[in-house]
Amino acid sequence: MTRARILALVAALALCGVIAPVAAAKKKKVDVVTMVRRAFHISARADRNAREAVAAAAAAHVHDGEVTTSKLADGSVTGAKIADGAVTAAKIAAGAIGSAQIADGAVTAAKIAAGAIGSAQIADGAVTGADIADGSATGADIADSSLTGADVADSSLTGVDVADGTLTGVDVADGSLGGADITDGSLNGVDIADGAVTGADIADGTVGAAEIADGAVTSA
Repeated sequence: MTRARILALVAALALCGVIAPVAAAKKKKVDVVTMVRRAFHISARADRNAREAVAAAAAAHVHDGEVTTSKLADGSVTGAKIADGAVTAAKIAAGAIGSAQIADGAVTAAKIAAGAIGSAQIADGAVTGADIADGSATGADIADSSLTGADVADSSLTGVDVADGTLTGVDVADGSLGGADITDGSLNGVDIADGAVTGADIADGTVGAAEIADGAVTSA
């Protein structure tokens, strides 16, 4: 029991000793229990008021740096108690910041370290042509056999884009080649199928004796 309560109780008892005879003289009934209860209530209120006064005085006289971690109850520091900008990188434990703590759109290119984004961080199908700088993709960036005809724009390939000796007959559509597509002097006998050349394919006056086999000309 605190000193204030003891003093209040003593005062109540003394008051009872004074009032009781007077009340008896006046022939009035005195409820001693009620008086003691009131005395306890008065002492409790006085004790509470004293505690609040002491706490207020202590708070007013707290110096900078006197409140340490051991003086704070768990969970007593809330967001409202923390000043704006008071939480720096040094105050944040490693791994304490997750995606839930990051606002949408808060991570910009400037926040990402060079080389931090690898294929594992990029969702499948997320990179489109608009995301690749013109001329930045080379053969080393494209998987072997990953490109099909649908991936190549019509008429975008020229002779310099095709390696020598890579095209065969199956790669050329029937009737797709004209005279302009064949380099002068590039065709020899092995390139022409038997019976493929007709009179319409031979220019007038171009066949001489050297081009006619012995005995090839008959009366028919």
